[in-house]
Amino acid sequence: MNIKNTSSAMNMTLIKKLHILLLLQLILICGVAQNDITSMFGNNGIFSKYAVSIEIEKNEFSIAENIYVKFKIDFIEDSIQNPKFDGFKIVSGPNTSTSRNMVNGVTTQTKSISYVLKPNNSGDCVIESPIFFINGTEVKGQKKITVLNTALTKEEQSEVDFRKFVEGITKKNGTYRYVVRDEFGYIEILQDIKWEFYRKLTKKELKQIKKIK
Repeated sequence: MNIKNTSSAMNMTLIKKLHILLLLQLILICGVAQNDITSMFGNNGIFSKYAVSIEIEKNEFSIAENIYVKFKIDFIEDSIQNPKFDGFKIVSGPNTSTSRNMVNGVTTQTKSISYVLKPNNSGDCVIESPIFFINGTEVKGQKKITVLNTALTKEEQSEVDFRKFVEGITKKNGTYRYVVRDEFGYIEILQDIKWEFYRKLTKKELKQIKKIK
């Protein structure tokens, strides 16, 4: 038996364990939530350099409220397995956006996958990320939220309606929009799926619009 090799292997195992312990201490010090830690590890529980970032605007939602969630990665995956979202209805998604950069011959990628979800039940819920496969490793994450069995306030309902209007692919007839460039501008109205000229903007209106910008 090679005592030297055995000792070296034991030392390497000890070093790995110490690295994991130090990492967990750092996570606790920095205030990282426990339900975010899983995205930092691969499917075998070993620390991975790949991670899934999960963006949700808050931790508590009304059961009548839509949940906007975005998953972000900064690596080029081999394949993706879409999440099942148990306990949620998919209102829209997946909506994917990707940006790539090349610096000194090295390509980097940032990908975002967003969904709009509707909770089916109240209580504590877990939103699972897609599973990203890279080099034979699964990379995934999860986020815990609380769904309250309460109705939306007027302000919250107004905000929900506004977001539906902004994000809706199809606008209703009678929707207006303005087009401005330099000292000129005009208003269009949607009629039968086509935008039509409505009227020219006045100088006073242009001045007010430029204040908004």
